[in-house]
Amino acid sequence: MYKKPFIFITVFILYFFAINFSFAQQLSSDPSNISTGEKKEENREKKEVLPQTVRPSRTLGEHIFPVPVLFSSPIASSRFGVSQGFYMFSFTGDIPVDEEENVAVKFKLAGAREYLDTGIRFTKWLGFDFDADINAISGINMDSVLLIGAMTDITLTSGILITPIIIEKSGTLFSLAGRIKTGQTTQLSPLEAMKELIYVGANKGNINSKDVKDALFISSSFLGFRPSLGFAQAIGKVAGLQLDIGYTIGKEKEESSEKSSKTLDVGAMISLDGRHIISFPLVLTLEYIGEDLTKDVSHFIGGGIYYQGHGEIQLGIFGAELIAPNSEVMRDISGFVGQFTLRYFF
Repeated sequence: MYKKPFIFITVFILYFFAINFSFAQQLSSDPSNISTGEKKEENREKKEVLPQTVRPSRTLGEHIFPVPVLFSSPIASSRFGVSQGFYMFSFTGDIPVDEEENVAVKFKLAGAREYLDTGIRFTKWLGFDFDADINAISGINMDSVLLIGAMTDITLTSGILITPIIIEKSGTLFSLAGRIKTGQTTQLSPLEAMKELIYVGANKGNINSKDVKDALFISSSFLGFRPSLGFAQAIGKVAGLQLDIGYTIGKEKEESSEKSSKTLDVGAMISLDGRHIISFPLVLTLEYIGEDLTKDVSHFIGGGIYYQGHGEIQLGIFGAELIAPNSEVMRDISGFVGQFTLRYFF
């Protein structure tokens, strides 16, 4: 069901690349753009460095660093981005039939994602970012629809990014960040709602609209703080490495219950700049994040391809695979995430 929009996005991006490449070829073949010997030498020198307009934002050495998908970038930048994505998720769980017997059920879910990210770079030492992550997910087989139903999740993240160490000569950067994260999840489970309404009706004798609303919708919220340590290193002109280590301390509330949580995660990304390989502004990325390292670790591994222009945009697609161990309530876990991103840097 996701192949058609995915193919359309891919064709659009390739068409966009072709137009830019054709335009560049026309400029290079136009006699009016051919410089004298002195100007040619000057142009060759300019090609060795990136345009000055992109340097203040996300450049170390001669490498333009793209913004990661799986974790927050350790590099402050002024930007506005919009991403649309989808994901597929499946696992096997045990459902109790009676006090002694459980039945294994295969759950399959699919969802859509809308992601907005903004950033302001006040100085090369200080930045601020704000992200809004909106997700909607639903069961796509009968067991999933009845037992899990559908849910929405909205997460807002904002914080300060401080860069105390920048070594321009070696293309090295260290950063510290503190981000506040708040989220709201609402779930609609038909089977659980039916059981709740039967219970309420049996005890009260009648059911009002508030009873129906309370039975249909289960809400939970999260509030947490995530300090993190970031690192970025330019590896010559072609490659770049970004690392992020974060520890989230938070509280989850569901109806009348409340519990605290602590999670450690590590993210890494390697990027390859095509302008120094094929003389075209494509960047390839390989990303990884390990989540909840103190308990059952889950891993996302993926990659993306983006068009960067002169460094003022990041336009492309990304995909990642979920690798997760079996737990007490889930096994045979698998998942995939796909995303289209358009981000402008100013």
